[in-house]
Amino acid sequence: MNTALSPLSASLAANESERLSAAHQLNILSAQSSPVFDHLTELASELFSCPIALVLLHGNKYHSAFCDYTVLQDDVFEVSDTLLDHRFAENPLVTDLPFIRFYAGAPLRNTRGQTYGVLCIIDTQPRTLSAQQHRMLTKLALQVNALVSADEQRFQKSLFNNMADAVIVVNEQLNIEQSSKSAVLLLPALTGKGVTPLTDALPELIGPLQQLSGHAPSAAESRFELDVDIPWRGKMSLEFSLSKIFRNGNALWIVLIRDLSQTKRIERMKNEFISTVSHELRTPLTAIRGAIGLLSAGALCEVPEPMRDMLNIAQDNSQRLSLLINDLLDLEKLMAEKFELKMRSVDIVSLLDSVIHTMIPVANNHNVTIVRNSQQPAKIKTDPNRLTQVLSNLLSNACKYSPAHGTVTVTHEVIQAHLFIRVTDHGEGIPYEFRSRIFSKFSQADSSDTRTKDGTGLGLAISKELVELMGGHIGYESEPGHGACFWIKLPIA
Repeated sequence: MNTALSPLSASLAANESERLSAAHQLNILSAQSSPVFDHLTELASELFSCPIALVLLHGNKYHSAFCDYTVLQDDVFEVSDTLLDHRFAENPLVTDLPFIRFYAGAPLRNTRGQTYGVLCIIDTQPRTLSAQQHRMLTKLALQVNALVSADEQRFQKSLFNNMADAVIVVNEQLNIEQSSKSAVLLLPALTGKGVTPLTDALPELIGPLQQLSGHAPSAAESRFELDVDIPWRGKMSLEFSLSKIFRNGNALWIVLIRDLSQTKRIERMKNEFISTVSHELRTPLTAIRGAIGLLSAGALCEVPEPMRDMLNIAQDNSQRLSLLINDLLDLEKLMAEKFELKMRSVDIVSLLDSVIHTMIPVANNHNVTIVRNSQQPAKIKTDPNRLTQVLSNLLSNACKYSPAHGTVTVTHEVIQAHLFIRVTDHGEGIPYEFRSRIFSKFSQADSSDTRTKDGTGLGLAISKELVELMGGHIGYESEPGHGACFWIKLPIA
């Protein structure tokens, strides 16, 4: 069977997605009937004395083989007598209703030159258009294009002005050519009319734009935050998202501006609250733990067995509360960038042996075995205490989520001047819905009141900050039901 495309099909297929995209972008044509088009088609019907005149969007259910030929033309496509044209003689629209005998259509194109439909006239009698009528049909098609373009511009302007975030358009001369209503409300120097120098409205943005003027910005460069002094509003924290486009060969910056001041204020209040509570709790908690320890040790009197159980419970819970407070204080220092690392050359084999040894009681408590699978010598430059903290957290989580009598595997290897440490468990794995939040503060896979696994939800957030502070990366691999593998990548010393 011959499956080769005909010349027409091949031509249509070449630009099919482009025509469909152009048609879908024109919101005025989203409905088949439009009052504006009704007037134009009525005018075309009267001018050419044809019973049928239509504006047909590419991809519309009324789009026909006649339209397929029309969209490939630069000028008017005419079929004087369909019964004498082998391309259409057997077409159902010719042999049945509406019994087309004459067809003439002009392609419709948007401002980007993309064809999105046709303006056509149809008759049940054969006929031939004069050269003047060809020009008239072409002019009517241009009128349709103008109306569509105007409607598209109105839609884009409405979209532009109704965005919640502020938007400005900056040219190569660093002048603001356009600004949305939100931008006018945010920046007092803008009026929404005419051109405003960036120096008057937002001088803090000049430096970043000048640095990026010679190249297309990367994802990291195109989004950044600045503290900006706004007249009559004071200092504000603004997030900028940049995209570069070209119009008539000239570069334009589309700048999306989001006010983060309220978000930053709330975040700052939350951090201050956590810091205050943590510091205020630390001193009395130390006293409570000391008193419980003395009582448990029998410093005051011999402790009866029933009371010893209660003291053990109090001691365990005071220890958990102490760990939470320490995590909160660590997180506060990391967020405030006040965390100081004591970096030095460390033998990774010795450090891993030490960490695993200290975690054996935790593993025993969960009836889990920790296994080492590598002894490759390697030295890294790191803060051994903080790396121990990270590894202890990963091992604690692995033991916690492993099944009874399960194993937790610790491996390390050197790959291209980097050390990879992996901690693997054989538990239930990480749920898909939790993965986007796994390194977020106070995040737990089960955050309900009835959860069976204890923890603060801060361990992985702190671990991520510490590893990145040490010049490394942390990540994981997991399939639900098949456990999880957390890895750390650090540069070799």
